[in-house]
Amino acid sequence: MAGLTLPRLRRLAAGFPGQVAVETGTFEADSTRLLLQRFAVVHTVELSFERCCHWLAGTRAVCHHGDSAEILPTLSLRYWDEPIFWYLDAHHIQTPAADRWDLPIADSFPIWSELETIAQRNQPDRVIVDDVHAFGRLEKGWHNVTQQRLRSALPRIRYCRVLGDQWVAQLFAEPSPRST
Repeated sequence: MAGLTLPRLRRLAAGFPGQVAVETGTFEADSTRLLLQRFAVVHTVELSFERCCHWLAGTRAVCHHGDSAEILPTLSLRYWDEPIFWYLDAHHIQTPAADRWDLPIADSFPIWSELETIAQRNQPDRVIVDDVHAFGRLEKGWHNVTQQRLRSALPRIRYCRVLGDQWVAQLFAEPSPRST
């Protein structure tokens, strides 16, 4: 399936007020370069750090080496008071956490820990999960990835839809409790 394109990014980001994007799964940085055309701040998380640095040398992108389950909570806190555009594409390989704890790949699939971090926020974030074509497939953890399960992982969804090969969810912020 075709990856992210500039016209698709424009549609995915239409009306989104934030200026921060966080991407998981840099690969060859094609989507990172596109995100840099729309967002003032772009963080990308990759296990193959040397390759990530090579692809993004000379850009404003901030590369983070490691497991998204460990890095996303820190980025979430850094931008706690701002909406984040999350582009989640780090799901083609097993995470280091799975190797450490000898978990089956379905239980270590990075998307679930990524969504858990996002669900704890109270901002009108936009969440994009790439590779819809793989949802429900019997390989590399995809068998339990469904639109329904993604919706269940994010309790504050204003709307969600599929656009090309991306699942898109717009979250809403809960009103803060009034002080008495």
